[in-house]
Amino acid sequence: MMKIITIIILLATTVPNLTNGECLGCGTNCMEDYSSVQKTTHFYILDVCKVKVTTVVNGSSSYWVEGTRKQGREISLINSMPASDGQRRMFDVRDGGNLTLKNLNFEGGTVLVKPLDSIDKFYEFGAIVRIVSQTKDTFFQAIHCTFQKGTAYSGGGAIFGSGKRTKLYLEAVTLKENQATDKWGRGGAILVDDSASLELHQYPTSGASLIYQGGYSSTIPEIWNQKRYISDNQAPHIGGAIAASGGATAKIYGAPHIGFDDVRVSPLKNDRLVIKNNNAGYMGGAFGAETGGSILVRGAEIKLNKAGYFGGAFGGHTSTLRAEHCNIYENSVTSTTYGLGGGVFMDVNTKFVNVNSNYVKDYETAGQPNFALRTGRVEKKNDVARAAEAIGYDLLNMKRNPYGKNVNPTDPTNPNCVLLEITLDKGEPVQTRVPLPTKGCSDDPGICGRNGYVGPCVTNETYATYSSDCRCPLGTIYNKANGCLLCPPDTYNDVLGATSCKPCAIWAPTPGFAKCSPPEEPGAGFHQYSKLSIIWTVVLALVTAVIHIEF
Repeated sequence: MMKIITIIILLATTVPNLTNGECLGCGTNCMEDYSSVQKTTHFYILDVCKVKVTTVVNGSSSYWVEGTRKQGREISLINSMPASDGQRRMFDVRDGGNLTLKNLNFEGGTVLVKPLDSIDKFYEFGAIVRIVSQTKDTFFQAIHCTFQKGTAYSGGGAIFGSGKRTKLYLEAVTLKENQATDKWGRGGAILVDDSASLELHQYPTSGASLIYQGGYSSTIPEIWNQKRYISDNQAPHIGGAIAASGGATAKIYGAPHIGFDDVRVSPLKNDRLVIKNNNAGYMGGAFGAETGGSILVRGAEIKLNKAGYFGGAFGGHTSTLRAEHCNIYENSVTSTTYGLGGGVFMDVNTKFVNVNSNYVKDYETAGQPNFALRTGRVEKKNDVARAAEAIGYDLLNMKRNPYGKNVNPTDPTNPNCVLLEITLDKGEPVQTRVPLPTKGCSDDPGICGRNGYVGPCVTNETYATYSSDCRCPLGTIYNKANGCLLCPPDTYNDVLGATSCKPCAIWAPTPGFAKCSPPEEPGAGFHQYSKLSIIWTVVLALVTAVIHIEF
């Protein structure tokens, strides 16, 4: 019997190792707690910290760094490293590393031109956090944090992620006054490259934001009602705020895309995440994508962003751009010689998908549209423009005319041009008004499927937009306020048009499942089973071990 008790105690006990001293360059303002079971080192920042060293998180490390958040304010970490070597990065997450930051305000960080003798391929990227994977899964998570005043020479003034096994997850964060400085610099705040993936959520989906240190706790409604900003970031080339290139993906969720109970009964809030005053010297004042990159923005207020030449809010070259349930207005391009696409510009091999997003602030008067300052042969006030070689412009599930009440997009006198198609005539861009619909459901039956929806497509001629109406796919539900929502974990939906999901106790561990059963393929991953299945497996293993020892 003694042997049995001993084994159970060993399985259930962690081995804390508390130390006070120099950790993360924070001196005595930092406590360290190592959990041998979770294999994670926890750092608790007790007061304002002036960071003096770069923290390297390599393939054998898992770090959790947390501030003692009180009264809704984050503890500050201020970069105070000497700039003599041209690099003042706070965190460097390398192949296989895992870093979580929580309840912290990061300020500063500078990465200058790479020295001639440096062999670091990504030296000039990511002034506050850099995450690069090669052969191992590499993770970065930030919860309730502010990243500001980071400066990186080539891109990702605050955060840079690269590699197909790099995963970035941000929840309830603010990004402001970050910048890239080189003339080809991309992503003033964030740059993801080489098939890396980024998810940014204003609505708390991880559950990690519900537990705070320092005697402060919160609820989902409180977190959800805290307005966050992506503002005043800049890049000389593309993506004043966020850029995606080399097959990387960026998904920005200002509004929820998962059908939690409180989401289904709440009105759509697209002013919880405000994206404004970002600037790109060339293209995509707020968001820029190129070389196979893709960017999705859902439920955000996107305003007052500027680009020098193309796409005041969104701009892409050989890429995919998508806006769902957004307000996109008063964005502009500033070049009086070449400026095109005050709101959106689609360059060669680029597609833009608009799902129920507006291009004006005042629907009744069509006020505060997007505009281009170009003089001459292209109209000053225009929301969307595309090169003739662009792939397409899809309008889906529009609830109202995105250009304002009673605005006819095909009216030659309409100042808010709906779609300009641009060709060159002796080096000068010439506009052609593209009548809407560019294609209807009858001659474009694949419009629903290629955009992640289900047909049959129905052409909506209620408004002058002539959008195509599609249904939500299996694994999602339709919500009048929020559109299509993924079924939450441990639920599923196998009925088209359903407005609620069904419980699934044995499987469906992540959002968006259409059935309540594991895949039939042999060798399905262990991570696909639900928490309940894992718990029963552990209990069975313990019972088996006890029986074995007893006999």
